[in-house]
Amino acid sequence: MQQWLTLSGATTFDPGAFRAFAQSDQADAAIRQRIAQLEGVLGELRGLGLTSTEYRLTRARVLGPLASPGVGVEDLAAAIDPPVSGS
Repeated sequence: MQQWLTLSGATTFDPGAFRAFAQSDQADAAIRQRIAQLEGVLGELRGLGLTSTEYRLTRARVLGPLASPGVGVEDLAAAIDPPVSGS
């Protein structure tokens, strides 16, 4: 996230802009790999048949350690775990 903030000149976290950056060639391979891993974990959780509330709570536990003062869990979720069609 720090790389995106530096390159974009942004002063606040924008989940959509971060996701676009992470999918671009500007992001290094490690960023793309980490996001793909997180998407995989969240996809596995979605496949467990959890209720919406159970899923949101579990997602918060997974993403919580990655949050920072300027980037909360919901911001991370918006960048890494976009809504699934029909949700």
